[in-house]
Amino acid sequence: MTRYCLVVADLFKGPPGKQAPLGDGSEDILTAPPVRQSFSRIPFSVILCSLLLMLLAGCNGAQFSATPAAPTAGISASPTSIASGGSSTLAVTATNATQVMLTGSDGSTYTLQTTGGTQIVSPIATTIYTATANGDGGKTSASVTVIVSSNPPPL
Repeated sequence: MTRYCLVVADLFKGPPGKQAPLGDGSEDILTAPPVRQSFSRIPFSVILCSLLLMLLAGCNGAQFSATPAAPTAGISASPTSIASGGSSTLAVTATNATQVMLTGSDGSTYTLQTTGGTQIVSPIATTIYTATANGDGGKTSASVTVIVSSNPPPL
């Protein structure tokens, strides 16, 4: 412990020869050696113990964790209006997702890659499609409507 106090006093307490208390409440005073040591000349075990003691003293058992990024989802349809029997291509984008699902109000369900993807749909009636992205940071969704008409869509 004395060697540790000398090294810490020498490295962190200022110029050589300055007196530094032990920090344990005693009246003993250590004097840093007159020749300042460089980090390259300090034994590895001393540096390791110093860092460990500083970490333990500074953190007090606190735990650190990163907050996961919230997922995002987007969806578009091309075209958004189709004639009965026609098809539309849905394009889904997602970020920070672990699962991406595409569901239609007509009961259809599709599983997409975690970054999204495209899905060709041929609804028989106007349908709302919802892309849902689930991730470690939560859940989000976006929707688009594909309108089905009995008349051909205008050009």
